[in-house]
Amino acid sequence: MVRRLEEEKRWEQELVRRSRQMRIQLSEEQTHSFRIYMNHLLLWNPRSGLISSRDEQRVMSRHFLDSLSLFTVMDIQDGTHVLDVGSGGGFPGLPLKICRPEIYLTILEPKEKRYFFLKSLVKLLGLKGVSLYCRRAQDVRHESSMREGFDLVLARALGGMEKMVSICFPFVREGGVFVAYKGPRVGGEVAGAAKQIERAGGELQGAVPVRVPGVEASRYLVLTSKPYR
Repeated sequence: MVRRLEEEKRWEQELVRRSRQMRIQLSEEQTHSFRIYMNHLLLWNPRSGLISSRDEQRVMSRHFLDSLSLFTVMDIQDGTHVLDVGSGGGFPGLPLKICRPEIYLTILEPKEKRYFFLKSLVKLLGLKGVSLYCRRAQDVRHESSMREGFDLVLARALGGMEKMVSICFPFVREGGVFVAYKGPRVGGEVAGAAKQIERAGGELQGAVPVRVPGVEASRYLVLTSKPYR
């Protein structure tokens, strides 16, 4: 028991250290929430397929810090309405919510096992202002309560950029932004999605490189805005 507590304390200290490298300051309460998050994720992962087995030892960098990298390029204000599409294990929406508890977060996750994990995690962490739906984005994007209903729409693992724009952009309200978390092949994907972005009424703001401590592969945030008509 003592050894486990020591390991958890070291893990929290390392999370704080790496976050500071990204100029993100975590409170003691937030750091504790991330540790609870990780433990719950690893408990559920074998039966829910939330992350790959090889990532179980890399949750901090591959999932938490990667999600938080958005803070290095954008300040999310309190009261912002955020949609996380295809959230899986809660990424990137829930890590952002832990750090900005006053945002309103909506999560779409069509796989039932993952949805129930997210529901249990939100309750465990005591998070308020989180709405969860076990539905496909394609099935709800034209509903009046969802279409153009969000200031910030996020997606991290939905396939190629063109597909992501097609699925996610209808949720972005005028003046809002869609952010796609992408890897090293982002250049070709963005070029291939240019016409789709234009047809959707969007404007590409750019693919911003971000450095995530502990992740060797290049990471980018692709920002696409929806101008006021």
